[in-house]
Amino acid sequence: MYWNHRVVKHTEPDGSAWYKIHEAYYDEGKPADSITQDAIAPGGETIEELAEELRRMLKATEQPALNYEDF
Repeated sequence: MYWNHRVVKHTEPDGSAWYKIHEAYYDEGKPADSITQDAIAPGGETIEELAEELRRMLKATEQPALNYEDF
């Protein structure tokens, strides 16, 4: 099992939507088995770690968005 960052679409009952970054968990390479309940913020113990976290988050925008309601 491993994780990565994914963009997750949140949709309100009125149809309005917004996107946030979550950690998504995978099992045997299959698409996300579960995601974090709350979106995550970038962070790191050094500026370099923060920069790497931001790069991973930006890379997540290259994947299709997951729907929060699917979890």
